[in-house]
Amino acid sequence: MQTGVGFFTLSKKIPSLVIGAALLSTLAIGISSVLSGSSILEEASKTRLEALTASRATQINEIFQRLKTDLNLLGQTPSTIKGVVSFTMGFGSSGRSGLRKKYIKNNPTPDDRKAYDGEDDFSFYGQQHKQNHPYFRSLIESYGYPELMLFDLKGNMIYSVNKRDDFASKIIKKDEPDSPLKTLVQTLIDEKKTDLVLAADYFSYPSLAGQKAAFAGRGIFAQDGNLEGVIVLQVPDKGINAILGDRSGLGESGRMMLVGNDGLLRGTSTGSGTSKLDLSVLSVAKSQKFATDVSVSEDGRNTLYAAQTVSFFYKVWFVLSEQEMDEILKPAHDLSNRILITSVALFILIGAVGMYASRSIVSPLQKITQAMMNIANGDLEQEMPALSRSDEIGSMAHAVEVFKNNEKEAVYLRQSQEAERIRSEADKMQAMLEIADGLEQRTGEAIQQMNTVIEMLKSNSSEMAQTSQATRTKAQDVQSFAQTTSLNVSTVASATQQLKESSLEIAHEMDKATHTTKDASEAVSGAMQVVEGLSQSVESIGDIVELIQNIAEQTNLLSLNATIEAARAGEAGKGFSVVASEVKGLAMQTANATEGVSEKISQINSETELVIEALKDISDKVFEVQNASVGIASATEEQNTSIDDINQSVGEASSGTQHISDYMEDLTQHSEETNASVENMHSAIGELAHSFTVLGNEIDAFVSSISNASNKG
Repeated sequence: MQTGVGFFTLSKKIPSLVIGAALLSTLAIGISSVLSGSSILEEASKTRLEALTASRATQINEIFQRLKTDLNLLGQTPSTIKGVVSFTMGFGSSGRSGLRKKYIKNNPTPDDRKAYDGEDDFSFYGQQHKQNHPYFRSLIESYGYPELMLFDLKGNMIYSVNKRDDFASKIIKKDEPDSPLKTLVQTLIDEKKTDLVLAADYFSYPSLAGQKAAFAGRGIFAQDGNLEGVIVLQVPDKGINAILGDRSGLGESGRMMLVGNDGLLRGTSTGSGTSKLDLSVLSVAKSQKFATDVSVSEDGRNTLYAAQTVSFFYKVWFVLSEQEMDEILKPAHDLSNRILITSVALFILIGAVGMYASRSIVSPLQKITQAMMNIANGDLEQEMPALSRSDEIGSMAHAVEVFKNNEKEAVYLRQSQEAERIRSEADKMQAMLEIADGLEQRTGEAIQQMNTVIEMLKSNSSEMAQTSQATRTKAQDVQSFAQTTSLNVSTVASATQQLKESSLEIAHEMDKATHTTKDASEAVSGAMQVVEGLSQSVESIGDIVELIQNIAEQTNLLSLNATIEAARAGEAGKGFSVVASEVKGLAMQTANATEGVSEKISQINSETELVIEALKDISDKVFEVQNASVGIASATEEQNTSIDDINQSVGEASSGTQHISDYMEDLTQHSEETNASVENMHSAIGELAHSFTVLGNEIDAFVSSISNASNKG
C-alpha cells in the first residue's frame, strides 16, 4: 500500500499553516493599522487644519474689524477733524514743493521723516504738524498700523506719518492710471457717506519700492455733516504676516495664506498677487464659508487644504492652510515600517514555535501512522506508541490500539467463519456426492433390472410370436384335417391328440406369457417408483442448491458489509476490503454454479417427468398385453374344451367336422390377434428400452455435473 508522502504532510503543513496564519494576521493587522492610521491621521489633520484655519481667520477678521472700528473712531474724533481742516489750510499756504523739501528732502531716511515733528517749520502747516504729528505717530505705533494718511477733498495727501515719496502729492489725476488707493479716495470723496468704510486691495505701492500694500479709509465729517477730508490707514501687514507666518501645528511643509476672491495671494509675502491658486476648496468655501480637500499642489504633490472666508470690508477673502500628505501620513509610514519589522520578528518567532509544535505533534503521529501501516499490513502484534500521552495524540493511539484489538478479534472470527464455511461446504458437497453416488447406483441397478426384464420380455414376446405363428399354422392344419376327417377318423383322433398337446403347450406358454407380462408390469411399477424417488431426490438436491444459494447470498451480503466497514476504516481497512472482495467473488461463483445446477435439476425434472410418462405408457401397453394373454389363455382353454369334445365325439367326427372347421377359423383369427398383440408388445418393449437408455444417460450427466461442481467448489 502506497503511503504517498510529499510536501503536503503534517510536518510541513502545520508550520506552514502556523507561519502563514501568523503572517497573514500580522499583515492584516498591519495593513488595517496603516489604513486606519492613515485615515485617522488624515481626519485628525483635517480637524487640526480646520481649527488652525478657523483660528487664523478669526484673528485676521479681528484685525480687519479693528481696522474698521479704528477708522470710524478716528474719523469722528475732534482731533482728526481739526487736524484735517488745519492741514488743508496749511497745505495751501505752504505749497507742495515746500513741504516735500522740508519734510522729505531735509530728512532723507524713513526714520528721520517719521521722527521729524516740524521743529524748524514756523509756518502755519508746521505749527499744526507740531501739534498733531506726535498724536498720530503714537497712535499708529500703539495700534500697529504702518501708515496713516490724510487727504483733502482735491485728492492731495496733506499729511502722512512716514512722509513717503507720495507725500504732498495729488493722487487723483486724470492723466494718471487708476490705482486702488486713488479709487479708494475718489470713491469716499464722491460718495460723502458718513458710515462708508472702503478698502484698497493689495497692489504694488510705488512709495514702498513696489512692495505690496493695502489700505482702508473713510470720510472725515465736521459737526455740521460736511465732508472735510479722508483718513486712510495702511493694513497692518506685520500683524497679518505674523498670523500667517505662525507655523505652529503646520509641520515642516505646512503654511498659511491669505487668498483673494480672484485666487491670488494677498499680503506682502513672496509671490502674493502673482501666484493664482485654482483650487476646488476655494469654490466650496465660498459657498459654505469653510471647506477641506486633498488636491495636487503646483509642484505635483498631494496636499491637504483647508479654507475659511474672511470679510475684507466688502470683499471676500480666504484664509487658506495647506500641508503635504506625505508629511501628514509620515507617522503611518513609520508605523508600517515598525509593523513590517515586528511582522518579520513575529514571523521568525512563530515559525520557530510552529516548527517546535509540528515536531511535538508530527513525530508521534508519524510513529502512530507507521504502526497503523504495520497493522494494515497484518502485523497485529505491533506495539502502539504514545499510549502514555494524555492529549489528543494519546487518545488517537488508544483508538488505534482498540482498532488493533478489534482487528485481532475480527481476524480470529473470520478465520473461524472461513473454517466453518469450508467445513460446511465440504459436508454439503460430500452429502451431494453421496446422494449422487446413491442415485447413480440405485438408478443403475433399476435400469439394469429393467433392461433384464426388457430382454426377458423381448425373448418371451419372440417366443409368443413363434407360438402364435405355430398355433395359426396348426389351426390351419386342423382345418385341413377337419376337412379330411371323414376320410380317416383315426388320423383325426391322432391329430386331435396332437392338437390337445399343442393346446396345452400354448396354454402353458400363455401362462408363462401372462406371468411375464405381470412381472413386466410390476417391473414398470418399480421403475416408476425409482423414477419418482429420483424426482424426489432431485427436488431434495434442488432444496440443497437453494440452501447453497441462500448461503452464497448471505456471504455476498456479509462481504458487502465488510467492504463498507473497510471503506469507513480508510487506509487501515484496505486489506480487509481485498479479502471481502475475494469472498464476494467466491460467493458469486458459488451462486453461478448453483444456478447451473438448478438448471440441470430443472432439466432432469423435465426428463424425469418424460420417463414417468413413458413408463406409464409401457405400463398401459403391458396391461394390454396382459389382457391379451388372458384372452389367449381363455381361447386356449376353450380350445382344450373343444379338443375334449372332439375326443368325446370322435365317433361324431363326421357330423362335427364343420364345427371343428369353424372353431379352427376362430382359432386362426385369435392367433393372428395374439401375434399382432405380441408384435405391439415387442415394439413397446423396444421403446421402453430406449427410454431407459436416455434416462441412464441423463442421470450420468446429472451426476457428472454434481461431481464437477464439487471439484470446482
